Amino acid sequence: MPKSDFVGFCQPGERFIKLFLFSFLFCLVLIVKVVLFKEKYVKLSGEEFARLVHVINKHDDEFQNLLNRPVVALRAFLRSQLNLYMQSFHEDRKTKLTSAFYIFSNFVNLAEISICFRTIIDSEMWKRADVPSMFQDIVDRFSLTKKLQDVTPVQQERSSRSYLSLGGEKYVVVGTALILLQIVAQYCQLVDELPLLCTGNVLSFLIEILKAYNSRCCQLILGAGAVEVVGLKTIAAVHLALSCRSLQLIAYFIPHLHSFFESHLPETSQHQTRHFVQLLKDYEDHVNEIFNKMVSIVELCIVQLLDKWSLSGSLPSSAFMLIFKQIRRFHDSVNDILKPDDLKKVMLRIYGSIRKSVDADLQRRGVNAKTANDEYKFACDDFCLLVETMRTLPAFNDAGELLDAALL
Repeated sequence: MPKSDFVGFCQPGERFIKLFLFSFLFCLVLIVKVVLFKEKYVKLSGEEFARLVHVINKHDDEFQNLLNRPVVALRAFLRSQLNLYMQSFHEDRKTKLTSAFYIFSNFVNLAEISICFRTIIDSEMWKRADVPSMFQDIVDRFSLTKKLQDVTPVQQERSSRSYLSLGGEKYVVVGTALILLQIVAQYCQLVDELPLLCTGNVLSFLIEILKAYNSRCCQLILGAGAVEVVGLKTIAAVHLALSCRSLQLIAYFIPHLHSFFESHLPETSQHQTRHFVQLLKDYEDHVNEIFNKMVSIVELCIVQLLDKWSLSGSLPSSAFMLIFKQIRRFHDSVNDILKPDDLKKVMLRIYGSIRKSVDADLQRRGVNAKTANDEYKFACDDFCLLVETMRTLPAFNDAGELLDAALL
């Protein structure tokens, strides 16, 4: 060995510092590996793992300040452990949630997310779900703290209810809506505990799964896919109402998700949150399409019954008695599912459709006020009785005056 090298190696010069740095760094990485292995970090909660990351970062900062140089390898190693923990988080949820008809996907292939979650939705029987107290606790905590987080189930759970109470409203929903709500809460909590993971992966996942839920619900209910997938005899008003409220429950949290990720993402990534604006519009448009479908179901029945309307005989006519029977059946099937304002709007639209259909039917028959014959008088009395009966429905408790009993 040349003398110069020998002297440089023995004296505390640059080579000695390099060797010391390398040795110290190598030992530090080994220590971290041992600590993580001993602690079985993949089984830690998000809060526990966040504390571990904080400790590592603290020591790393102290080491950098001491030697005035960054420790790139340690930072890279920490990032790899974060990614491993994230994968473990997904797999843990996948294992636990599959038993309850949950199916998860990782972030590697977002194209598979909608396919995976579709399996969950396709198992939905479109019946109103019993709501365990755990889900009520999630929304209660959100109402108090404005933080959407999962809760730990208690050993002695309170009795379930038939609805979720949120923002002064009762949400009667299907089971998959509750599943999705908990999924969103778990990932929001993970971002809160490990902000370093908020690089767009969690955001991309939530956007994709929220899109998948909206899209598949549309295919199954508005598109009647549930008839073939789960064997429903038909898509009834109750299925439409449950789909509507389930979508409204998820849509309630979309503005919060928008602001939540805005507060966590760096300024250069803020543009990613624009997807929430379109997502909320898609959900609202879907709900409006459901209302349109509800009205169209009743409209079709009315048109068919008016073909059998006889403008003579006893009042009310058999056709109008059947029309009211159908209206009452529709009203009662969705009365305790839709929120009151939505039910009132739908029922007013149904009234408007009935009036329009009756006027069109009389015009087709050549019966109008100008003829002033017995048929026109019978039609007016028959329609007046129908309107008076409709005013007795709970949906019109404070809107009966909006139902005009006069024909054209």
